[in-house]
Amino acid sequence: MGRETTNLSLFLARRMRSSTNRKITVSAQIITIATLAVAIGMVTMLLSIAFSRGLQSEIHKKMTAFYGDIEVSPFENGDAQYSSIPFRWNEQLKALWQEHPELQNPYPFIKKAGVLKYKTLFEGALFMGVDATYSPQAMMSFPFEGRFLNFENKNAEIVLSAPLAQRLNLKLGDRFRAYFIDAESSSQYPKSRRLTLVGIYRSGFPDIDNNLVFTSLDLLQGLNRWESDQVGGITSALAGQVPPAQVANNLYEQLPSNLDVHLLQNRFSSLYQWMALFDFNTWIIIAVMLLVGIVNIATALLVLILERSKMVGLLKALGTPNATLQQIFLWNGLLVMGRGLLWGNVFGLVCYFAQKYGAIIRLDPTTYFVEVAPVELHLWDLIGLNSFVILVSALCLWIPVKMVSRIAPAQVLKYA
Repeated sequence: MGRETTNLSLFLARRMRSSTNRKITVSAQIITIATLAVAIGMVTMLLSIAFSRGLQSEIHKKMTAFYGDIEVSPFENGDAQYSSIPFRWNEQLKALWQEHPELQNPYPFIKKAGVLKYKTLFEGALFMGVDATYSPQAMMSFPFEGRFLNFENKNAEIVLSAPLAQRLNLKLGDRFRAYFIDAESSSQYPKSRRLTLVGIYRSGFPDIDNNLVFTSLDLLQGLNRWESDQVGGITSALAGQVPPAQVANNLYEQLPSNLDVHLLQNRFSSLYQWMALFDFNTWIIIAVMLLVGIVNIATALLVLILERSKMVGLLKALGTPNATLQQIFLWNGLLVMGRGLLWGNVFGLVCYFAQKYGAIIRLDPTTYFVEVAPVELHLWDLIGLNSFVILVSALCLWIPVKMVSRIAPAQVLKYA
């Protein structure tokens, strides 16, 4: 019986929507406005999710390309920008990494401060020494000129950021000198190395572009007088569904007592807190757009109920229960919502792909760390958002359709 009632309600709702004189009624114009409001709201919600996810993903991708997701280094180094205390990257630690499949692509590094000099120009820099286990694909997916380091080349090579290369008037293939101060040496003169510029990158992060340069690990090991298995830290990417904090805790319990674990999101907490605001803003936009859409459809339903009061009175006189009449107008509201969602999804996806492949909207990299507004949208985002909007709308639209129960057949049929 319940299914037959639902089918009857849906049938009558469709008949009301397809009636020949519907377009000349006041409710038709209000319904058109409500449909447009839902469509615009859906476009706004989809794009806000796409921009929020895209910006967070792009920033995280850039950060992990240079720093990895998780870092292991001696306690003495702490949050220092350079590696002062070495430890051995031996077979025991490598075996420990094998026990954690979520730790992927580990590579050792050494950080050391230095000064770049070309002709009469000087620039301070933070040198990051890596070896052949470092994968440069993520870095080279950003604007990149030249190539990455060739670790088999006997000549010392370096990869600079575009701003540093510009300030030093350097071009690919130029040779210049770098100077390093050894705090443990009694010599008052800095150590000098001749380097060849082989690659120029641009991350969009001022803190990275203005400081970080890449060179070979063995070059910095030689400057520090460290042995071939002594490094300043180990960095890994994280994969899988295990929370980063849990991975860090598990790894910390198995490490030697002199080593500490740092998560990228903790080391750059202010940046990730700023990124978390994107999700908060997205929920605010969804709430506002959903409220606007529901209010418009509720208003259209109230007008429609008033216009169809004679029909309601006649159906009540024939014995139709209030619940069935309420379902009729609820289906009307959901049909309007569905039409708005359909057009909103279509135009939202058109805008999404236009930005994804056309790069229409551009941003200030000094503020947002990217030159083009990135977008990212998953299928489950689309399904989840539409399901959420329909569910909340169905619950909220029960309020205006309750007005049907207040219509008395004797009053509305008296003037029919």
